[in-house]
Amino acid sequence: MTPLQYLFDYRIRQAAYLLVTRKDLQVQEVSEQVGFPDTSRFINAFRNFYGVTPKQYSKTAYQGNN
Repeated sequence: MTPLQYLFDYRIRQAAYLLVTRKDLQVQEVSEQVGFPDTSRFINAFRNFYGVTPKQYSKTAYQGNN
């Protein structure tokens, strides 16, 4: 794994963690916090990595915790 791929993976996993643990944050805020200034690129990258959008991921994870 290249350093850039490692950084990308880390940022996407951090975003997933924030989406689950910080329900007060909007997708745009999560995107900015993990280093994606363009929210649409973040959503596409997240969908490619996890197979769902950040919002879907957040809802699914939230339902699984109940």
